[in-house]
Amino acid sequence: MDEQTLIQLLGAEQRNIKLIERYFEDIEIIQEFIQTYGKQFLVRFCQVVQVKEYKMNEILIEQGNYVNYFLLLMQGEVQKIISRKDYELVQFGPIAETLFITCQPSKYMYIASQDSIICLIRKDEFLRVVKRNTITMSLVNELLQYPLYSEFSQKLLEQITLRSQIKQFVTWQIVYDINEEPNYFYIIKKGEFQIQYTYLNKFRPLVILAKGDFFGSAEIIKKCNREYRVVCVSADAELLCLQKLQFQIFMQYNPQFQEVLSKNQDNKSEEYKELVKHDIKTLSESKPLLRQKISVHLESQFVPIRKINQNQIKSLHQLYTERDFHLKQLLQTRWDRIQKDKTVTSKERNFQKNPRLKLFLEQLESVRSKSLQKFKQTSQTQQTLQTHRRKITDIPKKEDYIDVIHNSTQNLPHVSPPISSRYMKIIFKN
Repeated sequence: MDEQTLIQLLGAEQRNIKLIERYFEDIEIIQEFIQTYGKQFLVRFCQVVQVKEYKMNEILIEQGNYVNYFLLLMQGEVQKIISRKDYELVQFGPIAETLFITCQPSKYMYIASQDSIICLIRKDEFLRVVKRNTITMSLVNELLQYPLYSEFSQKLLEQITLRSQIKQFVTWQIVYDINEEPNYFYIIKKGEFQIQYTYLNKFRPLVILAKGDFFGSAEIIKKCNREYRVVCVSADAELLCLQKLQFQIFMQYNPQFQEVLSKNQDNKSEEYKELVKHDIKTLSESKPLLRQKISVHLESQFVPIRKINQNQIKSLHQLYTERDFHLKQLLQTRWDRIQKDKTVTSKERNFQKNPRLKLFLEQLESVRSKSLQKFKQTSQTQQTLQTHRRKITDIPKKEDYIDVIHNSTQNLPHVSPPISSRYMKIIFKN
């Protein structure tokens, strides 16, 4: 099958998946995916894959950028530029697949050295193709353990996980701020997040939410801007993010989802308001006691001193000392976690999470090394043939031989011709 026929098949409105499958069956990396994820992978792959034509010297991947597409080279050549002099050629198969799978930025630039045809899939679509069963089922099983989501049906949770995106967050990264428009509903998959409010132009902690909690639904339901700030507190955290439109669709067409969320959200909003009031009260009461000004009367001989309840001051001092102690401990634990995370690279962390991925990448490297050895052997044989091959036009003609012989005879010394036998007889007779 030619590449032009593949372009026509993929450009059609109704794809003939059986014909497209024949084209991708023999590629090694796709065979590896079929072994790990089953035969349905190829069907889903053929439904989503797209084709793009790159011209000569057109950049595929820039240095320092993340690889957001799964790329397969079908025709042409791509150069992986290591330095000004060194480069590697890719003539067929996947391009920068390890960077795509491990979510790392590219150290090198990839350029099309010829007019080439490349099949590509976006990252979110590829994750749906590859991890549709694994991600959804594992997440659904995790969410069903919590009492809040146990009221939902399994199909509803599967739909939520399929339509939501997974986003990663780092310490002190803001998820959303006060007075922002609500665009997402969030479920905590991993890590901890802190809700903050403002008092006297300062952000103060209110509540810490952990794995399984949700937030961001109140403002979408009320149709108002964000009331609080949400900040990531742990070093490595993940959120399931459901878009506003998808959330509203679930609220309209799933009464069970609407009832559970509205009840929990009302309770949470009331709790948050009470906590804010209580916190502001404690702050307003504690400040005047510690920073109390003494009024001085210059006319009198003695300075009057206001009476303060000593028990109140002692209890407040104890509270502040205990709070400082706990905060220091918490900061120390967080710092230790950050130091540990610095020693481990993102690649090793991905391998620890998914050891199957490590085996898969090792198999890819072995296959690539074998293909490179074959390519080097074929290139060496071609070079030897080119050196030993002589063209027909280079062979000298008959006229050139005659000219060479004539020139050589002219340079030889003069020699008398040989004496005939008859002349010799006459001499001897005489």
